[in-house]
Amino acid sequence: MKFRLTITAVLMALLLPFSTLNVSAGPNGMDLQENPNGTFSISGDFIRLEYNGDSSPTFDSIGISKRSVVPIFEPLFKSIDVQNFVPISDPTVSGEIVQVSSSDVDVDFHNNPMATMSFEATGQSLVTFTFEEEIGAIVDVGLARVGKGGTTGDLVVMGDAILEKSFDRIRLRMGDGGRCFFRASVTTDESVGHEISTGTIVGELYMVQMEENVVSDLIQYQSISMSPSFMSTDKAVVDVSGDFSSGGVVVLTFDRAMFHVPAEDIFVQIDDSETVRADDLDQILAGDDKPAFFASQNEDTLEVFVYLSHFSDHKIVLSGEGKTAFPWSSLAAVLGATFVLLVATAFLFRRKD
Repeated sequence: MKFRLTITAVLMALLLPFSTLNVSAGPNGMDLQENPNGTFSISGDFIRLEYNGDSSPTFDSIGISKRSVVPIFEPLFKSIDVQNFVPISDPTVSGEIVQVSSSDVDVDFHNNPMATMSFEATGQSLVTFTFEEEIGAIVDVGLARVGKGGTTGDLVVMGDAILEKSFDRIRLRMGDGGRCFFRASVTTDESVGHEISTGTIVGELYMVQMEENVVSDLIQYQSISMSPSFMSTDKAVVDVSGDFSSGGVVVLTFDRAMFHVPAEDIFVQIDDSETVRADDLDQILAGDDKPAFFASQNEDTLEVFVYLSHFSDHKIVLSGEGKTAFPWSSLAAVLGATFVLLVATAFLFRRKD
C-alpha cells in the first residue's frame, strides 16, 4: 500500500544571514545508527535525520549547525511531504550523502554547507514544501527563492518539473526524469538558482578533510565529473571532465580548516594557464568565453566559482602563488652587472699595460 513520506525539515541557518554563516565539517562525516526501537538516527555536521522506518517514515532536523555545544537554528521548512512514497529500502549513507528511494522518486540529503537536497522522479510525484512562519517565497520560471532576510536558499527545477506557490507552501510536480534541487546561500547571499536552472552552473564539489583522508561531495546539475587529485593546506588540484561543448561554471567549496589560502590571495590555473580574477560573481555567471574565477569566504567556508569556456578534460589548480614567470628583470640586472664587471676588468688590464 502506498503512503506519504513526511520530512519534517528544519532546514536552518543561524540567526545571522547565510552570508556570515559559521559552519564547519567535523572529522567523522556521516553517522548512521539503528536505535533499539528500530528507528534510525543519521547525523553529520550539516544535517541530522531521524527516520522511523515504518509505514510513515519521517525525517526531522535537517539543517546547518554552528560549531557550538548548543546550536542555534532558524527553521525554514516546517515539513516536506512526498506523496505516494513506497520506500524500497532503509536509508543508506554513502560518503556525505543520505538517500531514501521509492518506486517513483529518489531523495538525497547532502552533508555540505549548502545543505543540498535533491529530488529525482522516475514516475509521477508530488512534493509539498510547507514553510515556517514568516518565511516567504518568490516563484519564478524554473526556481523559487525562499527564506527571510539574509537567510535564503533556492529551489531549482529541471526537466519535467514545475513549482507552484499556494499560501504557506510550494508544490513541486514532477514527471519521469524531473529533478529539483535545494541549495542554501553560504558565503554570498546572491541567488544562483537561475544559473543552475539554465545550465550555466553545471556542478559543485565540496571538499573536507576527515582524519587523514580528503572526502568530496559532488553535486551534478549537468553531466559532469569532478574530483580532487591533490590537496594540501595551500594547494588544491581538481580534475574536471564534461562532455558538452558550451562553457559553464563549476563551484569548488572548501572547508577552511583544510585549505588555508584566503579568497583574496587565491590564484587559479586551468590546464597550466593562469586565470583572471573577476571583479564580482555576476561577471562569472555572465560568461564571456574567457576563463575566469571569483572567490569568496566566511570564517569556515571558501567558495570558488570557476568559468570554463568549454568542457572536456581539465585540471584546475588553486594555490596561494601565481604561475612563475621568467624573471626578466632579474636577468637584466645580472647582465648589467656582468657588463660593468667586464668593462672594469678590461680597464684594469689596459692600465697594467
